[in-house]
Amino acid sequence: MYNQQLIVGLAELPDSLDIRNTYRYKPKNALWSSSWIDGSSAWVEWCQLEDFGIPEDGVWSGYIIQARPNANIIQIDSFKDLEKLHSKYSIIYSADSFFLGTLDFESMRKNGIDGIHLTANGEYATRYTKTGLYGWDCESTCWLSLAFDVVESVQFPVRNI
Repeated sequence: MYNQQLIVGLAELPDSLDIRNTYRYKPKNALWSSSWIDGSSAWVEWCQLEDFGIPEDGVWSGYIIQARPNANIIQIDSFKDLEKLHSKYSIIYSADSFFLGTLDFESMRKNGIDGIHLTANGEYATRYTKTGLYGWDCESTCWLSLAFDVVESVQFPVRNI
């Protein structure tokens, strides 16, 4: 994981996170970031390519953050990494559907996991699998706690792609 990450779409950061499981592949109330590289991030680029959530005023606003040195961030870089997480933190909703279940994010947080970093390789390897992370559309970090420091707030223009 790159040292610096970008969070966009929030006027201000919350004081705490109340992580809750859902029947989907993303926890409720988590914060999301993506690596800050060359003045942008994979999430910003994905949004612009998909015409999703682009700021109406043409300016992205957000926060550059950095994980604290003691943050417990799990990295998913392969399907095997995801299988390992599912072996310990899994919720099965239905054996009748293609997507069987999701990760138990509440238990992960209770066991001291501060975040899950999905690499670009991990996103590709897990996207359409039964225990996948459908909807995690690009390299990103799902924060289950506020185990990071804000480096600075930023604004930058929407790019024409």
